[in-house]
Amino acid sequence: MSRNRKTVIALVIVALVALCATLGACQSFKYGPVGPLTDGETTNNGSLAVMQDGYVYYVNGMESTSSITKPTDNYFGKASVKGSIMKSKLNDDGTLSETAVVVPKMFHTTYADGGIYIYGQWIYYVSSSTKTDNQNKVLTSTLEFMRTTTDGSKTQSIAIVNGESTQYIVTAGALVYYDSADKKVMRVSFTDDKIGQTDTICEEVSSVMFTKQSDAIFLTKASEQKNVMANEVYMSVAGGDFVKLIDEKTFASATEGDVPYAEQMSVSPIRYDAATKTLYYTRTAQGGDRAAGTYGFTFDNVQEPKFDKTKEVKYANSALSGVTPIGAGLMTTAAAEVVIYKPITDLVSGSNNTVKTQAYSAAPTVLFFEGDYMYYLVSNKLMRCTGYDTEYPQEEKLSDVTVSSSWLAATRLNGYLYFINTDESSYLYRMQYSTFAFGNDLLKAQIVSGYEESDKTEDGLLPKFMTEADQKTYITAHPAEKD
Repeated sequence: MSRNRKTVIALVIVALVALCATLGACQSFKYGPVGPLTDGETTNNGSLAVMQDGYVYYVNGMESTSSITKPTDNYFGKASVKGSIMKSKLNDDGTLSETAVVVPKMFHTTYADGGIYIYGQWIYYVSSSTKTDNQNKVLTSTLEFMRTTTDGSKTQSIAIVNGESTQYIVTAGALVYYDSADKKVMRVSFTDDKIGQTDTICEEVSSVMFTKQSDAIFLTKASEQKNVMANEVYMSVAGGDFVKLIDEKTFASATEGDVPYAEQMSVSPIRYDAATKTLYYTRTAQGGDRAAGTYGFTFDNVQEPKFDKTKEVKYANSALSGVTPIGAGLMTTAAAEVVIYKPITDLVSGSNNTVKTQAYSAAPTVLFFEGDYMYYLVSNKLMRCTGYDTEYPQEEKLSDVTVSSSWLAATRLNGYLYFINTDESSYLYRMQYSTFAFGNDLLKAQIVSGYEESDKTEDGLLPKFMTEADQKTYITAHPAEKD
């Protein structure tokens, strides 16, 4: 081989190495198989823990991106077990077995309503990119949306976006996310076999509301009409195109001609209840307080959404925030004193119809309703109460374990609450809230990924899928008794 040819080959190799370091593209996705390739009905999409075909898929804790100092720290198959996506078989007695890492890569987002999704044979998730800047610093605030089969054997990249808090949902046929810098809603289509093209499905967006564990998206835009101050509200379902629901003529006294300034409404979606197909929103007139307040509207058919102002329900004469739907009413929990707003029969001049509950020890963070109970957090401890829509709710404390509310929300699955436990190095834990009865001992929590035997801890058990550093911390916190 000639010297010139050797030189060319060497330069090509150097260039490829440099390219890999820059793009983070030279990692192998060869992995698995891990357990069976499941493909069936899914429960709890868009959360920390999702179930399919008798297996639970979950994020094994909240890992900091500060642990990623070089691209290989988050390469597929080389990432920390903390933050990786796990897979466990759910047994008939509620226990978990056959636990293994199915996605050996850090799940990461700072979007509070983010989570993992499963459709068919694919797990959809988001991770810090392994791209680097011109100083070889890993761009951890750049995110990569990916999918891996439920046995871990095949992985594909879907999209790379800027911004750790990027809002998104995954539907059966597309990733939809909001590019806040360019004020665009983007859609990346896919099939079972391949990733498709990226499309812009709405531009010049003023605000967007993705809905928790739902594929409905609402957004607002400024009117394109001159001298119109009212905004427009649009809705998209399952990654489809946006349909206009509300514009400057929706609440006008006449549908022909220019709309008087005092009748032009500014509308802001604040909550969507997928179970009842109800959108809650605030609206105020640009020229005063005509019909100002907080309202709800229930769709007849969300697949072909249409808005009918004659069917809206008014709940308050002011713009509420942080609302929780409860039957025929709205609950606000921004303060220790919870207020229930019931429908106002006179939409124009009616006074608020409210019930104020007794003061809680702190503002409650509502998790869910089940049976006669509302489950919630007070100072990050799990509570429940009956009569939550009355003046004197009956409270019960379920546990002293700290349930994080600063990242992805705690979620329920088959009678268990899955949550990030900040008492134990921010791994995913669970506790069986459905077994609690008044007078029982407070609930304990167990790490979801399971334990192994150890003579260094007080109960002879040590979390198995923990980093070595976190295991040492755990042993220090739960030492075995000395002889």
